[in-house]
Amino acid sequence: MSNKLNQVQKWLNTLKKQKRDIEKPLIIDVREKMPNYQQYKNWQRQGKIEGIAIHHSATAHSWIGKPTGEAKSFFSYQVNTLGWTHGGYNYIISSKGEIEYALDEKIAPFHAGFRDQEDSFKLEFGQYWNNHYIAICLSGCRNGESRYKTLQLQ
Repeated sequence: MSNKLNQVQKWLNTLKKQKRDIEKPLIIDVREKMPNYQQYKNWQRQGKIEGIAIHHSATAHSWIGKPTGEAKSFFSYQVNTLGWTHGGYNYIISSKGEIEYALDEKIAPFHAGFRDQEDSFKLEFGQYWNNHYIAICLSGCRNGESRYKTLQLQ
């Protein structure tokens, strides 16, 4: 078995041991607080939802590795620095297990697209995953050493 596969199996076994019952996760609706909300609030995605894409924010405290960031900081960076109309995730899950509902599911998040003006790959001009997947972001960094918190995965 490869080293990576062993790591994944170990991680899954650890999660099974740590699993806690959560009655109902806390979902906080922050959509109206996101930058440019009025500009895109009535947009519609270009296809039906076919799946879920899970990302990590690649943000962690440099000394202790604790996950950092929340929907507003991610969206502000993506809008104000990258020049996007809105952020890249529908939901952000904090290390405490709190779920921020940041972008309406009817709106395609900018999380996994690429430019293909000729549509040479037949993937909706590179926007297939944006158009058909809900994007969930786990706050923190998954680089082989950092681990997601159990509460994020439940």
